[in-house]
Amino acid sequence: IPAGLTVVSTAEQSYESMPPNLWDWRCRYPRLTGRFFEAFARHEVKCPPEIILQMADAYVIDGKFVLSRDGIGVGESFADVPLEEAFVERMGAPLAAIDRRGVERIADSGSPVLHIFKAGAGNFGHVVVEMLPKLIHAAAIGLRHCRVLLPAEAENLKNLVAYAGAVLGLQLDFISCPPNSVVQVERLLWCGPVSKHGERKSP
Repeated sequence: IPAGLTVVSTAEQSYESMPPNLWDWRCRYPRLTGRFFEAFARHEVKCPPEIILQMADAYVIDGKFVLSRDGIGVGESFADVPLEEAFVERMGAPLAAIDRRGVERIADSGSPVLHIFKAGAGNFGHVVVEMLPKLIHAAAIGLRHCRVLLPAEAENLKNLVAYAGAVLGLQLDFISCPPNSVVQVERLLWCGPVSKHGERKSP
């Protein structure tokens, strides 16, 4: 994780793992089968600290992928994304825009800018389990009004995100981020992960 000011950091936690209650199950996909066996064998789930990091002049691609002002990628924002040649090619245009400094800049004069989305932002389950819980930390540090970078594939879930924010006392304004878009945020509040597929879930 690039250098930045840690705004909040929770304590490491753990909870008892409940194995899946499956009967007569069959699965033809080895990756999923492996996860089932992992879940059967695990007795405890360990949750590393969850953080909010304040970053200056950070770049955000597609509303999901975060780079420091020096171009260092925040690894957790790229989690669950295969770094194959096709993905590298897709990142080519945004990275070129950063190199020539042809990106939109979001000033710090308005409400704080919050980053909660990552790959899978169009998947209802991923959003509910992995991304919305980050708003709990945002509310815990006293935010009441903030701007949220919204990837294109999450547009249809915008009302759900706004509702979750309202339940927590947060008024959310959305900054739409089309595919291959790049913005540089003068002060970005990057919410660290609260869950990772097959490995951890937030209590």
